[in-house]
Amino acid sequence: GGEALELPRVIIGCWQLLERHADRGKAIETLMAYAKAGFTTFDTADIYGPSEAILGDFRKRWLSTRPEGAPALRFFTKYVTDNPGRAEAERVNGQSLRNLGVGAADMVQFHWWSLAKDGKDRTFLGAGRELTRLKGEGKIRHLAGCNMDTANLRALVDDGMEIEA
Repeated sequence: GGEALELPRVIIGCWQLLERHADRGKAIETLMAYAKAGFTTFDTADIYGPSEAILGDFRKRWLSTRPEGAPALRFFTKYVTDNPGRAEAERVNGQSLRNLGVGAADMVQFHWWSLAKDGKDRTFLGAGRELTRLKGEGKIRHLAGCNMDTANLRALVDDGMEIEA
């Protein structure tokens, strides 16, 4: 349900936002330049250091200076864990939403650290169910798999996770 996922041809990766200058202001200027050039979708993760928080500051600045008719920003974050529990899903999602300054994540890409190569360990399905629940509550718009092999991705889909990318 909900809006269809539309993916741009280019998504700006934000793993190492402070790599070049170690300056938050310069990182935000770089992000502003991307957005002004029409690149308005950004990939991040809660495990990428201050990336989500920098993107949240960038979002505030963009909203205050956004040119008329400019597209909205979109942030695709990740859920990287080995903990299938509800409390962990709530903690990570809540942290991401606060850092990004949004009420719902545009997309959350699910990455489980220790997938079994043979697909027999199904512990990760609990985390997939929690992400599905958060989507149902309106805290996530779209779900994706990240670094998944075929057997484990199939298990998520068969378990009911609506993976769109």
